[in-house]
Amino acid sequence: MSITTRPLVRHERTLLDDAMLVAANHAPYFGLALWRLRPVAAEGLGTFAVDRGWRLYLDPATLTEWGAQLSGGVLVHEVSHLIRQHAIRGDALGANRNHEVWNYATDAAINADLVAANITLPEGAVTPDALGLPANGVEEDYYAALAPQQPHSQQPETGCGSGAGDASAEWELSDDDASAPAMPASQADLTRRQVAQQVSAARAGTVSGGLRRWAEATLAPAQINWRHRLRATVRQAVNHRRGMVDYTYARPGRRQHPKMLTPGMIEPVVTIAVVVDTSGSMAPAQISAAMSEVRSIIASTGARLTIAAVDARAYVQTVTSIDDLDLRGGGGTDMRVGIEAVRVTRPRPDVIVVLTDGFTPWPERPTRERLIVALIGKRVGEAPGWAHSVRVRV
Repeated sequence: MSITTRPLVRHERTLLDDAMLVAANHAPYFGLALWRLRPVAAEGLGTFAVDRGWRLYLDPATLTEWGAQLSGGVLVHEVSHLIRQHAIRGDALGANRNHEVWNYATDAAINADLVAANITLPEGAVTPDALGLPANGVEEDYYAALAPQQPHSQQPETGCGSGAGDASAEWELSDDDASAPAMPASQADLTRRQVAQQVSAARAGTVSGGLRRWAEATLAPAQINWRHRLRATVRQAVNHRRGMVDYTYARPGRRQHPKMLTPGMIEPVVTIAVVVDTSGSMAPAQISAAMSEVRSIIASTGARLTIAAVDARAYVQTVTSIDDLDLRGGGGTDMRVGIEAVRVTRPRPDVIVVLTDGFTPWPERPTRERLIVALIGKRVGEAPGWAHSVRVRV
């Protein structure tokens, strides 16, 4: 696909201004973000897209064909990718993520809100219902549900651009291109917060529930940051393990040679063990936060799961539902006991997640398994220097 970028000419700018007014009328709380986009004509693109520097690429022929009403709806869609930081969140899934599936997941999450707001979208727009997904879901959970159903593919021929989490395309401008310089990251972050303030102040019933939840989370950065970081850290560990394919003669390879049996490749099934601190130093609010994250891990990874409730002893359980978990404990704390208890389970875990306040002894040596420690509470101890740690404030 041949795409040529250039500045907009006068009549194209007029058409875009009309579409911007429609978009701002649909979503007035996005007004600031819309006017801070840096438009670039992309002949041959056949759609609209955004990059990480807040450049808006639009095909002039498509802009003319769609008209102001439909183009305005697509503008709200594209700026939503930037507002929701889909590029950064896509990076957290790992370099080997399926870009096409991530694009489906993010489009579904955005379009669910736009459809609820009666915003016009192109025919065939991706929605949770069309993909068989629950409404009002989170992008990462949509990706986890869709990824196993799709073969790994490279960057789709036309996605929504690197600003939506796609790989950077050849036709995207460099950050220092003088014709349309990229927006600095600090200004992008400020714009997101200003939009979040506008959404939060909007009259009840004029903003979708998903967008209002996003605004609340953005204006409470301590909460959204640790939750995203914990999920991203767990997913990186899972994706790393899943990427470690091996060869086996139990499954012959597709390409066969005369008089030679070739092995096929297999992808390992990832097992996660979660160690929950139930000692006397853990307050009910901390336990609740820990269990909220356990629920997210179960729902989003699709991995096998073993859980140990730990004080001075370990109570190992295999569960498929959070409601089946028995949180016994209440005495002193020794995470060495809990970690060792899950290390010897079968199948042996690939990733161990410890949810604790950190006031506990730790193993002296790094574990073979990747160890992720969520330090929960206003006053916490320390995690081992060799572990991946996340600070959780409740």
